[in-house]
This record gives sequence, C-alpha cells and structure tokens, in this order.
Amino acid sequence: MSGRQADTQHDAADHVLDEAVTRLLAAPEGAPATPPDRRALVAYSSWLAMERRYLCRELYPHLGHRASEFIVGMNAGFDFHRSATSDPSSRAVAMLAAIGCDWTKDGYLGLGDSGDPVPQEKAFPHPDARLIDLEQDFLAASAAYTSACDREEVGWAERDRREEPYREANRRLLLHPEPHSIFWTGDYLRSILSGRSAPLSAQDAAVIGKLRRAQLVELLPLVEARDARREALALELRLEVLEADVKTAFAACAAITEEIYRLPAKTVDGLALKVRVLKLDEPGFWQRPDQRVGQPGYWHEAAFAEIADGVEYLLATGQARPRTATPSDLARACVWAIRRRAEINRQCSAEGWCDEQLDRECQKVDDVFTRAIQEPSQGLGDIIAKAQLALNDYECFTAYPGAGLDDGKRIVLTVLREVAQLAEA
Repeated sequence: MSGRQADTQHDAADHVLDEAVTRLLAAPEGAPATPPDRRALVAYSSWLAMERRYLCRELYPHLGHRASEFIVGMNAGFDFHRSATSDPSSRAVAMLAAIGCDWTKDGYLGLGDSGDPVPQEKAFPHPDARLIDLEQDFLAASAAYTSACDREEVGWAERDRREEPYREANRRLLLHPEPHSIFWTGDYLRSILSGRSAPLSAQDAAVIGKLRRAQLVELLPLVEARDARREALALELRLEVLEADVKTAFAACAAITEEIYRLPAKTVDGLALKVRVLKLDEPGFWQRPDQRVGQPGYWHEAAFAEIADGVEYLLATGQARPRTATPSDLARACVWAIRRRAEINRQCSAEGWCDEQLDRECQKVDDVFTRAIQEPSQGLGDIIAKAQLALNDYECFTAYPGAGLDDGKRIVLTVLREVAQLAEA
C-alpha cells in the first residue's frame, strides 16, 4: 500500500469517528441547534482520558503503569497477545461501540508488526519475576563460563604436554642460577642487544651484566626458535580464541549478576534468590573464622552468612511467615544493641569516659553481635533484627576515613538493607 493510499484510509477512519461523535453530541431532530457547553466537552475529554488509562491496563496488564504510554501501532506481536487473552470489559469499549467505532478495526493496528510475541517475563505475574528470570540466565551464563574455563585449561595442558621434550632446553634459556632467572623473549633480547631499552629490573641488569655480548648473541636464535614454536602451537590449539571465550563468558556472567544485585527484591523469595546467586558468585562470604568474630570490619561475613542461611531455611521449611506481634528475646537484644551503641557514642563524649568503662560497654554490644551470629534464627523477625544490627554496624564501621567497601561488601550491604526493609512491609 502506498503512502497516499494509507493516508486516505486513515482519513476515512477519522471521518467516521468524527461523524459518530457529532451524532452523539448533536441535539435531537426538530430542536434548535445549540452549541455544546465547553465545560461539558472538557469534562467529557477528561473522562475519556481516564477511561483510556483503565482500558490500557486491561489490554496490556504485563506493562503495568507503562500501559497508558503503549502505542499499539508500534508494538510487535500485539495480535498474538490479544488472541491469548479474553476480550476486555470496559466502559470505554462500550462507549466506543455506542458511537459506532469498532476499536478492533483501528486503522493503525498492526502497523510495522513483525509477528513476534510481546516480551514478557517467564515468571510473570510473580512480583520478583525479573529476578527469577535473571537467576536462570545467571545459571546458564555461569555454566558457559565454567565450560569456557575448562576448555582453556585443556588447551594449556595440551601445550605443556607438547612442550615437555623441550623443557630442558627451556631451563637453559632461563639463565640460571635461581632466583635471578630471566625468562627471555625474542623481542626483549633484541632490545637489550640493540640498546633500545634497559633491563626491566635490577635483577635482570645484574644477570645481564655478568654475560658477554657473544653469549647473548648465541642465545638469540634459540629464543626465537622457541618463540616461533610456541606461537605455532598456540595458533594450532586456538589458545587466543579460548582465552577470548573465557573473557566474553565472564563479562556476560558479570553483567547478569550486577543486574541481579541492583534490582530490589520485593519478596522473601527474591531475597533467597539473591542469596543463592551470591553463594555461587562470592563463595568467600560463607567462611566463618571464629577468631575474627567481634573484630570491627571482619564479623560481617559471618553475620551475613547466618542471615542468608536463615532466609533459605525459612523458605525450605515453609516458615517464611510475617513477623509475630511479640519479638523474640534475640530480636529485642539486637534492637537494644543498636540503641545502646548510639547511647555509648553520645555519653562517652558528654561524660568523658575512661578507656576501661568504654571497653566494658562496647563489650556488651559485641556480645550481642556474637550471639546474633551463633544463635539460629527462629523466624522472619529474628532475621530482620539481625539484618538491622549488621546494617547498623556496617554503617558505623564505614563512617571512619579510609574504611571503604570493596564490591563484595557493597553487595552484602545491599542485601542487608533489603532484608531490613521487610520490617516496613
């Protein structure tokens, strides 16, 4: 269809709609024609705008609050989505039918349609549908990364196996005695012989200073032959391709994990999902060295492990229920420790405590920290209280100059905030 024909068709459709609206607003036959009330038209247009929002939410529930901004003509696969759902029941549809406009025959419907279905989360309508989908993507990307690493490891092992007959010659090229050996390359040796560059280190300079120039010249063809052999072997085994595959797989996996950590969890299921991903991505967080418990800046890994294990346990046993009205003794102790820490900081400055008194009061708070790590959580209330305590200690610890957080601790801090926010849900 040409552009002129399309414009003609659209103009005709608009003309039909205009005539229908005119008939609806026109006065009955025989009555004197009176201009429509401007206030009535404004109210009518406002009502249509409101009904449009309701209609869009019924037509496109998967878009949420963005439904009213959805343009039918530019959406691929709208027909597919509509065929999979029941016809909407809306006052706006009834109004369009009353004025003789069939919205299913909109002239713009299907314009530019590729036939692809509307993109939608596989786990829809779960509140954490996006996180659930991302976890599956993460597992697939993690498996691809592991496979790429295995292939690279096999390639390097094969190269080492083929290099075994030349190992003794390679030892001679290292220019013993240890530990001041130089692993020569052809480019490095040529730069030394030509005087274009100095040795890379003082140890290299000391070894080279003991050698005659004739020895270096004699060494050059041996080094170049070894380099050529290794280059051909690397090309045959596709080592560069395998290394690039590992980097690509790692980048893909890192991008997915970053999005998982960035998206807020809306349910306990979402928090448990983040914990599962974090266990695979940062296994070091699950080590609980007892000698570090109670030391500022080091007990958080153990605290987080207990909180995360508690979330998983409650889900596995079906106990992820809302908090009880009466907090447990452990939850009350955590709340007391948070409040007491603030009081200690204030009273120590105001009353000028001695070091012994300050240490005694801080030890009482540290005892609660240790208890929070060692005592299992009995419910969601305990987990939330532990998260609030860990979050408070994190924020106090990072308030000191130079106490920055690495990426892993930032992840822990983010999850702790989300667990603590369950108290407000």
